[in-house]
Amino acid sequence: MGLSNYKLQITPASPSEAGRANYKLRKGFLSVLKILFTLLLLYSFTFYLLPFTPSVFATHCPDSDYDCRIAEIQREIEQRQQLSGEYHRATHHRQHQRMRLRQHGIDLPGEVRGSLKNLDENAKNKRMVEYATAAFGQGISMTPIETARALAVLANQGKIVTPYVVKEIKYAVGFSRTTVTDEAKPILKPETSETITRMLVHVVDNSLLGGTVKMKNYSIAAKTGTAQMAREDGKGYYDDRYLHTFFGYFPAYNPRFIVFLYTQYPKEVKYAAYTLTEPFMNIAKFLINYYNIPPDR
Repeated sequence: MGLSNYKLQITPASPSEAGRANYKLRKGFLSVLKILFTLLLLYSFTFYLLPFTPSVFATHCPDSDYDCRIAEIQREIEQRQQLSGEYHRATHHRQHQRMRLRQHGIDLPGEVRGSLKNLDENAKNKRMVEYATAAFGQGISMTPIETARALAVLANQGKIVTPYVVKEIKYAVGFSRTTVTDEAKPILKPETSETITRMLVHVVDNSLLGGTVKMKNYSIAAKTGTAQMAREDGKGYYDDRYLHTFFGYFPAYNPRFIVFLYTQYPKEVKYAAYTLTEPFMNIAKFLINYYNIPPDR
């Protein structure tokens, strides 16, 4: 009898009732795990990202009732502070170490450093006002070299550098010593520094003394600063005594120089634009001519 007379037929076995029950149980268990994992992701997203979400102050006060609206906003701020408190406590030390004022090791004797004591104490007493006042220069102190170094970040495409005076020392015996500084570290995005540079150029071209100091062939990024002077007894600030500052770098989009000027308690003039603009522009023109800097516009 030949093999062709036989037919092979395979019939899949039907799962037993127990097998179907086990399959359904496993499927249900996996579904529960998926739901729990999704809830965990949502919780993590809410916990970590909520403190950084821009707050929309939904007040329930009439537009004319400013006291009520201020109270509502204050409550919202306090809630946000509670939500983000753990994050700030975890990252404050790292961020503060990055911005801590210190002696920079420049090759000049007698260097001192400023003080961020108020910001240190703020981490303990949670006085958010200290950060606000520091934004316009009150409650902290900085030396001129610290200020120039910080502002030079804008001119260096967001990188902070260590300043020095002498590049190289050549000794009579035949060898030399070159000044070695820390590697430039990025602390701002290049596009951020470029945006701020364009804003500062706009200030010089259109606003500084009414736009009368604009240079036709050179772009200059600069800004004035007028600050109240602190009282000697440590109780607040004078209403009629000011510290004037002026900084700028040029050519703005390929800087060769940065200049920082300041004067204490100028008499009979309030704003720095009227005391330091002319000295700054005279210095800028001299440097451009002396070093034969090519025009950038």
